[in-house]
Amino acid sequence: MGLYTQKDLNTTYAAYCGSAVAVCRLTREIVGGQPASDEGIRAFAKHHLKLADDQIEAAVARIKGEEIGERDKTPEAGEVKEKESYGLNVLRHSEFGPWIGDWQLKAALKQAASRVGLFVSKRGTKGDIAEMGKVSAHGISLHGPEFQIHLIDSEIDSAARTEYQKFFGSVNTPAGRKSIVNDAEVCPAGSRFSFRFHWFDGKLTEKDIVTIFSALTVVGLGSAKSLERGKYDIETLDIEMSKKKPAAEE
Repeated sequence: MGLYTQKDLNTTYAAYCGSAVAVCRLTREIVGGQPASDEGIRAFAKHHLKLADDQIEAAVARIKGEEIGERDKTPEAGEVKEKESYGLNVLRHSEFGPWIGDWQLKAALKQAASRVGLFVSKRGTKGDIAEMGKVSAHGISLHGPEFQIHLIDSEIDSAARTEYQKFFGSVNTPAGRKSIVNDAEVCPAGSRFSFRFHWFDGKLTEKDIVTIFSALTVVGLGSAKSLERGKYDIETLDIEMSKKKPAAEE
């Protein structure tokens, strides 16, 4: 019997995995979808609403109180009732700055692989990606736990700046169609990030991985993807296939 550490197990896992490192640059802003905490609302009131310190707490209470409130408006050109929403969504932040989660990129990878037909044409590859795949921060984006892929400024290697935008839509309710308005924190185009993707290298070829990543940038990241937000270019993609095949194929 042998004694193994997690480091030993990680080495064994990596030996059976292919690896792809992507360095990316946003072409459209990433939109935050995380409901804001009180601290997030305070940051919004201070940096976006430009309120004085003694006005911030009242603004936090008002925004929280009015988030589910409604008031009817009848536009001159129509009959749409508007819901004034002060709902605020933000990006996740660490002490270093804004980040996206490994699960977000992994979900996008699974979606890309599904849309290009790999899960159907090559049975077993869904498990190789979904169950045995791993996404981790790499290079410029590694500033804490590996599951936090940090967003970096467009020009210098520091945390990306963020801003707030309004987003408009409409919903059907028992009282009729209503327009909705909400604010969201966004990371602007030009911001960068880098991540590594490991997958169980049983059936996927290098061409398959290139195909997945070619679709990945079209899938996008973050919220408001239906509004074509969260698009990015992959500036470099470094692929390394595994040096050791799974036991079943040896």
